[in-house]
Amino acid sequence: GFVFLNCGSYSYGPVNLGTSPSIMMANLAIPSARMFLKCELNKDGEFVDASLVGCKYPRVTSSNKKDQLENDEFAVDLETSVPSFEICSEMQCRMASLQQPWMMQRAKWEKAGDILEGDMGGRYRGWIAKQTDSDGSGSYSFGIVCHTTGFVRALIRTYGESGKLIKVRLQEGTLIGDQRVL
Repeated sequence: GFVFLNCGSYSYGPVNLGTSPSIMMANLAIPSARMFLKCELNKDGEFVDASLVGCKYPRVTSSNKKDQLENDEFAVDLETSVPSFEICSEMQCRMASLQQPWMMQRAKWEKAGDILEGDMGGRYRGWIAKQTDSDGSGSYSFGIVCHTTGFVRALIRTYGESGKLIKVRLQEGTLIGDQRVL
């Protein structure tokens, strides 16, 4: 299922694990750039390959109005662990009932907290991580953190023990403790 959020971020991945597509993507929009995270899964839901690319938004000036605008790509380190952060806001998309098939037209949207404002200029790190709970359900987390400002934005896809997509969440917050790099 594809889920687009009002901040410009989006998530794409299978509605049921073990079926096609076996690719999950997240595009995290931040004030100065976009971070594109992508991973391929095997039939057991484990990561086969993962990548992260950052693109700064092109600036329009009088000299480049007629020229084709190209994104300014930059490398971002990719990790497989989620940093500790305090959640300041969360937006969630889910079905009203677990028995309903996944359809964006019937999705229930829930929001808690306020969207954070501010630039994320500085040193970026990204992550793609999988977490399995004791009941067999699991989550795939895609995120970006600015180690200079401490700002964090993450997209989390949660699946039930049967492999069915339950919800997609966007979380924003700030790093906890001494994790910033100046």
